[in-house]
Amino acid sequence: RLLERATCLNATRGGGSMTALPIVETQLGEIASYIPTNLISITDGQIYLDRGLFAGGFRPAIDIARSVSRIGGQAQHPRIKAEAGRMKLDYLQFQELEVFTRFGARLEASMEAVIRKGRILREILKQDRLVPQPAAFQMAWLVAFNDGLFDSAELETIPRLLESLEKALKGVSLDLDSPRAEWSSAVAGWAGGGNKPESS
Repeated sequence: RLLERATCLNATRGGGSMTALPIVETQLGEIASYIPTNLISITDGQIYLDRGLFAGGFRPAIDIARSVSRIGGQAQHPRIKAEAGRMKLDYLQFQELEVFTRFGARLEASMEAVIRKGRILREILKQDRLVPQPAAFQMAWLVAFNDGLFDSAELETIPRLLESLEKALKGVSLDLDSPRAEWSSAVAGWAGGGNKPESS
């Protein structure tokens, strides 16, 4: 009944909304048990936080494969949604392949490239507490990542590169409605201005 109180009120009832954020601790990562499945069926999605990711320094420790939003696409700007969709596919493929590296398996060069790109993306996705990213900055690094501008970067240089990209954005007049070609040109200009990620 408490969850049923989450609502969007019309003007005659004062307007506004009440959002419910139920939190449940899973046992051994099992989300198919009674309470988690009931919450999943009631809510508009779930964010699954993984203890292993947290211990590995990936924060927020969101398990992308198990996290679902049923309204996220409607709330996102179409351009952000398109870029993030490409990124998610890359990351999920990386997660599947990285498992094999833990057992010392030898992989083809193409698979090694996917793993390397995934590890770069994992560094990009790390975020400090209470430091939200402006939408324009999200768009910039998404385009830069999808255009392969981070492919040759060393992992330890990612924070510095993101900082320089955010500073570079202050000198351009782009918004989320700007054509992708303009975003691509802007981030290419940033990469060509002495910020091109280089591998050692």
